[in-house]
Amino acid sequence: MFERYTANALKDILNAEEEAKRTGQTKIGTSHLLIGIIKNRRSMISVVLKDYGITLTRVRKEVKKIVFEGGDHTKGKLPLGMECKSLLKEAFRISRKEGFDIFDSEDILFGIINSEGTDAYEIISNLKINFDTLFYEINEIKRKKYGSSSQKYYSSNKYPFKY
Repeated sequence: MFERYTANALKDILNAEEEAKRTGQTKIGTSHLLIGIIKNRRSMISVVLKDYGITLTRVRKEVKKIVFEGGDHTKGKLPLGMECKSLLKEAFRISRKEGFDIFDSEDILFGIINSEGTDAYEIISNLKINFDTLFYEINEIKRKKYGSSSQKYYSSNKYPFKY
């Protein structure tokens, strides 16, 4: 599944695993993915999130409100939770369908903001961030990477995931 992921996207997932372990979880959840993106200072979308006030401190505060801390399950590699796995799989499928050659950090965020009902979606909602603005920013990054072709961009109305 990860062969078309960029180094940044893989780093996001490793950061997510680290965060899940830090909070004693047994699986990587969607809220951990959001934190994984934020912690990856090399990705362009991480900078955008920070500019909109989606910081590590604010997100962790929101996570504590909706995700219970686990016990001491920090040994070994953690698997992706089912919701997280489904989110990544669907976002990757749409990314490929839209003609993107690689799957990057902004594609993971695209999956998060299209996955109503997940913890990460709820966190962004609680932070009062406009989802259309995030779609715009994701597409701006795509324009920088792929040029000005209007064929390769996401639409916020086109992909409403439902979990």
